[in-house]
Amino acid sequence: MTVAIYTIALFCWFLTAMWLLRRRHRLRKRLGPVYFAVVGAVLGGIPLDAIYHFIVGTLWFRDWPREWTLSERLQRYRDDPRYRGTWRLRHADFV
Repeated sequence: MTVAIYTIALFCWFLTAMWLLRRRHRLRKRLGPVYFAVVGAVLGGIPLDAIYHFIVGTLWFRDWPREWTLSERLQRYRDDPRYRGTWRLRHADFV
């Protein structure tokens, strides 16, 4: 249950970040100082990614972290031929 909540939070953060990147100039003019508060919240997702990676990701993938973020770990699973056809690659693709 906790993994699902963290996954949903990470997904919402990612969607918000992508939305802001596409509309940042127009939003900055309309929102003024509120824009910078929202950007600060989105940038807060980077530490969330690292915390999620070291705690939940370690338990989920049963592998000690070698990277700083979950995104880098998932990329390693996709790029490394040792993980082809394994459950870790399937889970990385799912996330």
